[in-house]
Amino acid sequence: DKILSHPSHLAAANEQRLPIHLNLASTLLSLEQPYDAIKACDVALEIDPLSVKGWYRRGQACMKIRQFAPARRNLHRAAELEPQNREIRQALERCLEEHKKHQEELAAASMDDE
Repeated sequence: DKILSHPSHLAAANEQRLPIHLNLASTLLSLEQPYDAIKACDVALEIDPLSVKGWYRRGQACMKIRQFAPARRNLHRAAELEPQNREIRQALERCLEEHKKHQEELAAASMDDE
């Protein structure tokens, strides 16, 4: 651990760890394992809080588990960091639409229960 105690070595180690966790998150999303993808994104964002891919992929994972408020926050943060990214903006729009649809379904279901 002496090696990693030097700031430049720690920075170099984190530079290598970041893409590993981002790629892991992407793979986990593809394998329909959103909870594990969120964990991988959490680690990535600890390494680099400005990681657009970390925020974006965590937002995607939150959407898969229908956690729309956290998904919106994550995707919004990704869009703030990279406003010109069309894929992120489209994901944010999709999140807002799915959240609205989900709210309408819940409202309709509660009306049916009455």
